[in-house]
Amino acid sequence: MAEQGQPANYPLRQQSAEGQFSVRGLPPRVHLDRVYMNGLHTLLPFWITNDTAHELVVELETTGALKVQEQNANWSAVGAAQREAYVDVAPAVADGEVTMACSATIQREYSEVFNQLGGIASVRLAAHETAELVLLFVVDAADADGGDGQRYEYETFRGHVQVRAGADTYVVTLRASACRTVLEMDPPTSRIYVDDCVTGRTYERVLRVRNASAIGLDWTMTVVETTDSASLSSLQLLDSDMQPLSGGHLGARSDTQVLVRYTAQAAGEFLCRFLVENSNDPANARYWVFRARASQRQKPRRVELLSDADISFGDCTSGVWYSRDIRFKNVSDTAVVMRFRVEGNTAGLTMKSAVRADGTDPGASDVPALAEALTPRRASLADDGGSEGLAATDDIASEGGSAELSSRATAADDGAAGGSGAGGEAGRRLAARGRAVHGHKAALFDELLIKAGAVRTMTLALMGNPISGASVSAGQFARQSFTLFCEASTATGAQPTPTPTPPGMAAERSAERLSVPCMANMCTPFVRVTPALLEFGSVDVGTLKSLWLRVENLAQVEATVQCKLDSKVITCTRVPITIAPLQSASVRVDIYPRRINARYRKQIIVRNMHNRHNDNVVEVRSIHVDRRRVAYHNLFYHTLVPNNEQNFVDFGAVPLNTRSLRRVNLHNVCRCPLSIEVAADAADAGAFAAYVRVRLRDSAGRLTDAARH
Repeated sequence: MAEQGQPANYPLRQQSAEGQFSVRGLPPRVHLDRVYMNGLHTLLPFWITNDTAHELVVELETTGALKVQEQNANWSAVGAAQREAYVDVAPAVADGEVTMACSATIQREYSEVFNQLGGIASVRLAAHETAELVLLFVVDAADADGGDGQRYEYETFRGHVQVRAGADTYVVTLRASACRTVLEMDPPTSRIYVDDCVTGRTYERVLRVRNASAIGLDWTMTVVETTDSASLSSLQLLDSDMQPLSGGHLGARSDTQVLVRYTAQAAGEFLCRFLVENSNDPANARYWVFRARASQRQKPRRVELLSDADISFGDCTSGVWYSRDIRFKNVSDTAVVMRFRVEGNTAGLTMKSAVRADGTDPGASDVPALAEALTPRRASLADDGGSEGLAATDDIASEGGSAELSSRATAADDGAAGGSGAGGEAGRRLAARGRAVHGHKAALFDELLIKAGAVRTMTLALMGNPISGASVSAGQFARQSFTLFCEASTATGAQPTPTPTPPGMAAERSAERLSVPCMANMCTPFVRVTPALLEFGSVDVGTLKSLWLRVENLAQVEATVQCKLDSKVITCTRVPITIAPLQSASVRVDIYPRRINARYRKQIIVRNMHNRHNDNVVEVRSIHVDRRRVAYHNLFYHTLVPNNEQNFVDFGAVPLNTRSLRRVNLHNVCRCPLSIEVAADAADAGAFAAYVRVRLRDSAGRLTDAARH
């Protein structure tokens, strides 16, 4: 039971080995549980009491990510009621380890500036004086003993605290279980669009907020920007009990439903951007956008989207193409023309697309080739879809900037949405440049014609361009969201079936919009090659020597590398090597000198196949000598193995206590007979034996082959 105004670990008192001092709140074996791996310090108070009648100097030594402070402004500001609830202590287990957990809610109020101050190495205590100290602990994923940071499981960290007064000591072994928290959203595009809604009607969409880690987290949701503050009341965020929702707590691997209810109040366009924050990790914040386009009357739909309403490209590697199919069906009684444009966070993305009739074989000769799109630009007040500028900023955290917010609403009967305004020009520019692919003519599909009742499929492909290694997000996944806007209008010259048209609806039927949110997690692979210099030293001609290169993948995505070199002396594998995320591979480099060279220099280029800006150059140096006089022997004879001229024999993998044979032919290049003695080196005499073929006559006088040792 904790004393009034003190944490629950205060009653835990232990004396030093010789009894000169005692320690409260810090038993010999401590398990610090539920630590958040967010780069912020965890504070654990403890107390040291001088149990002698004279002054005592107590020295403090820490290892690992631990330090001790005598004065911490954050802990000093904690009130008595909060102190009592700050530490949760579980009973000791069989080995004496005591589990403690510090309140994450209270620690969120701390200022990290005070925690960054230096620690102390000793404290001076008067007779029977007690000093309150604070043990600070901060975790780094590189110091973990185990776990899987990609799956956001618990990882183990260790450290020691040694308290010493002369020869009297007290040692604390600390084990911490830490986990990185990750807040995710479904749909992953973090965009909800309600196209062509009617004023006065209510529309509902479901958004899910998910905790992907093995530790609980708290989250909040706030409005950061909107095009119409007066219409903000028309948008409600409700939980499963239909109560207003602005955040809450999520247990490990759990999620919660957010019901988005919107009642259109006026014709036009309404956009709102929300910030969803992980309260336990300031770096883990997500934006999501709600957008609605309302009109006075219900408009019959011309085109239906048969594929998924949200497109996720998943985890992507820069330099690799990824594609998704989008299928449309014309449900009207006349042909329609569709136009496309892309807006949002498309920085560093190259996009291509192709359209074909449903069921057409992509390899057929009539399939249009991919047309390369121009880089989409952000919407501004000058664009037809000016209010889309808000939707383009939902990933503002990853971009490090802000986009202009337009307060201009687009009316539901805006004829420019059909492509006649600046926005239509943007759609036409998307595929303005085509090129021949596989020998076929590129298709410019800024206007896609869909006959009545027909189904067409468009393939959208993207590739991320590698980023610089100096970027903050180098080697890490960066989330990018954008939207494919699809506008359908009646084809010119089409003869639809005559139907009565109510007054005022002619303009509204001019264009119909479908919005397809898209998302991709892009990561650029980065590798590091060590050492940068391979120094072979002195190598004999005709002697094989090997050194190793270590290739480390520093990214969260697979990396593929390939070694390139032009040399008859140096050899290494030249096949592509795939390295798992945050793992490494070894490459053996062999050198086999052929002639004397006092200053041999060569370079090996380790190419990063998906990020050529990250190619690594390894310099090779060696001195080729001929201590065995191989060059002199080559004047008289050549060795052929079996028919290739070389001065070494490769036995490959040989099991123990097993004989392996290789044949070497000696070719006399002189004009006179040679007498050659074949023998193994003295050091290898027990492992090697040489046999020479001789010609003998049998009892019948015939020549036969025999081997002589």
